[in-house]
Amino acid sequence: MSKSIFTITTAYINDAGLVDSRCVGYEYSKQMAVDMVVGNNGDIHEDLYSHCIIEETVAGLYPRIVSFLWFEWDKDVERYIHCCVPDGQEFIRNYGIG
Repeated sequence: MSKSIFTITTAYINDAGLVDSRCVGYEYSKQMAVDMVVGNNGDIHEDLYSHCIIEETVAGLYPRIVSFLWFEWDKDVERYIHCCVPDGQEFIRNYGIG
């Protein structure tokens, strides 16, 4: 059985939908990925990305997404917080590994 990886993708989403996204890294531990996002490690927000997505996938051709978490930038606390999937993104997957 393949080992899971957790891709970390930043995304700029506005009322029109997804404008830009970038996979900034991956981790082998879900908790490490969450800590990196919540801690804004490496300044992944870059004063631009409104959301961050962590997707769990496994190695192989046409990888499927096993699970995912969404985060939204909170200006008041200046960090990403867990959120629901934004409108218009409900059926889109593989942000990190197309």
